[in-house]
Amino acid sequence: MGIIETARKIAKSKNAIPPLKFKTSEKIASIMQEAIREGSSLEIAIDIRVQKFYSDRIIRKDNFEGLPALVIDTVMPEEHGRRALETSEFLEISFHLGGDPYTFQSRFLAMGEERFSTVTIAYPAEVLRHQFRTAERFFLTPDDPPVFVKLEFPVTTKILGTEVAVASDISVDGLSFLTANNKLEPETSIKVEIEFPDVSPMDTKAVVMQLTDLKDQEFPYKCGIRFEGVSKSLVEGISRFIQNEKKAKENLDENVYNIERITRIALHKTKIRARLEGREVSEKEQEEMKDFLEFKNIELDESLDL
Repeated sequence: MGIIETARKIAKSKNAIPPLKFKTSEKIASIMQEAIREGSSLEIAIDIRVQKFYSDRIIRKDNFEGLPALVIDTVMPEEHGRRALETSEFLEISFHLGGDPYTFQSRFLAMGEERFSTVTIAYPAEVLRHQFRTAERFFLTPDDPPVFVKLEFPVTTKILGTEVAVASDISVDGLSFLTANNKLEPETSIKVEIEFPDVSPMDTKAVVMQLTDLKDQEFPYKCGIRFEGVSKSLVEGISRFIQNEKKAKENLDENVYNIERITRIALHKTKIRARLEGREVSEKEQEEMKDFLEFKNIELDESLDL
């Protein structure tokens, strides 16, 4: 299955990660220049049908009747050939670059005048970089141990400093977290430090994929990020955390799980509140937690210790 068919299929899933959209002329130009330099082969679908033909590469950027265009080296589609191109409403172009799948929409402009077969197509107004998720995503609930995410922003962006958040879902590909920061725009490059319970923090580079407005007062946005250049140790750490949490839930009977849930929610909310405020859990909060546990007749084991 090619990029276009895969992208269309995955887009129907509620768990699909939306593609990263590049709309600025500078970024689109950079992607096109790299595709030309790398000689990326193209898969091209005509209209909504998955009637495809293939191109060895984008030859160059050009102009067509005063508008920017691309000239591609092409092989005619098997079905109806040249007529299918000339009567098409739009073309969907896909290619790989740096191991990532990209797509953009275009349209047929003209057949080339070169001795070999070329086609001139419209220059893209938007380019999409896709992530075809193969990894399991784990959704964290209030009774799960919190996964803290510390974000560090490069000085080259308009966002400076650091931010601490709590992950709402996680996989080996990336994670999402709730935030009040509305400046986390797609394409923003960041460095993240991920802290699992009882494990030393691990860091990696990441890029913001989307920022969703939740219209919530405390955390009005949900930010999704994708890891880049993730280390083997982080992949193993995330996988181990997910499997351990799933196993813990499966092994607990309903009564024990309900007690555990009450305890975890109370303890973790206290820890999360303190961490997000950049401080340790206060003595007063610790006393309140002890009173709560005594009232519920729950013995505090080491794994739930403040």
